[in-house]
Amino acid sequence: MKRIESSSSVFREKQFSLSKSICETDSRIPAEFSDEKTVIIGKIDLIFTEDDGAVIVDYKTDNISDISVLADRYRTQMLLYIEALSKAMDIRVKECILYSIRLRDSISLEF
Repeated sequence: MKRIESSSSVFREKQFSLSKSICETDSRIPAEFSDEKTVIIGKIDLIFTEDDGAVIVDYKTDNISDISVLADRYRTQMLLYIEALSKAMDIRVKECILYSIRLRDSISLEF
């Protein structure tokens, strides 16, 4: 991908942790537990920067026939990645790209 090659900053398998209220992570949890925290730990497959912000790339192996399925399936995960990256690196995330290894195709999510 030419965009990655032209980036001055590329990070692969960037680990992160993010502290969140458990009510934020699961809407089924009653509000009286809003003070309880959980830590989300993960690894972002690829991040690269461009002049106007960062782009997250996440590789998916789902057995799908339509790339748009990934957008619905992983939107919440990408929102968590954006929050974690924004806090850890103080950088604006402008786009998330989900790449289907099986379809050899990608879909872009803009937030």
